[in-house]
Amino acid sequence: GIHSAADVFASIIVLLVIRVANKPADDDHPYGHGKAEVIVSGIVGIILLLVSFYVVFEGVVGLFHPVESPNVLAMWIAVISYIAKVLLYRYSLNVAKQHHSKAIEAIAFDHKADIVASIAAAIGVLLSIIGDKMDVQLLLYGDKIASIFVAYLIFNIARQMMGESFQILMEGNIDEELLKELEESIYEFEDVKRIDRVRAREHGHYILVDIRISIDHF
Repeated sequence: GIHSAADVFASIIVLLVIRVANKPADDDHPYGHGKAEVIVSGIVGIILLLVSFYVVFEGVVGLFHPVESPNVLAMWIAVISYIAKVLLYRYSLNVAKQHHSKAIEAIAFDHKADIVASIAAAIGVLLSIIGDKMDVQLLLYGDKIASIFVAYLIFNIARQMMGESFQILMEGNIDEELLKELEESIYEFEDVKRIDRVRAREHGHYILVDIRISIDHF
């Protein structure tokens, strides 16, 4: 539930930032505003990181206290959450690929974390209910252990998102395969005799390419 609440906040940020990112280049920003999407992707990553810390803290503290079995409704909520998040993840990822949007991709990966979290939560609640029915004390902690596992998954997604955002903000080079494709496209022009240097960097939903070529001296 806390994770989903964080999603709502993250989605609002993305909505606001996409308007900025899609603005054309101007005198103050000659390369455009695309990096706004990368920044928001990093912000979503930070939100997820904080959520993971909170969830793991609650889970660990819960292990040292007497526990009661959750209501079976909790399991069905987790199942409904799983179905909804699978649909949202697929849709968001398609939109992100279609528009080359880092911000929407961040939301999609956030939904991906929710998918696994929902499965883990459903299993944890089910184990707790079984433990209560069969009077197996250890299984009663299934819900708490599941929450710690969920926190780890959320942390992993957050780490990947923040790492990618940092790499783009530091203007790391693009994938080697894509760079080779760019070189092949340049050589399709007969006037190009040699590529002296080609560099490229992601700038949110587009890529900036710097090329130095040699042509006939006439």
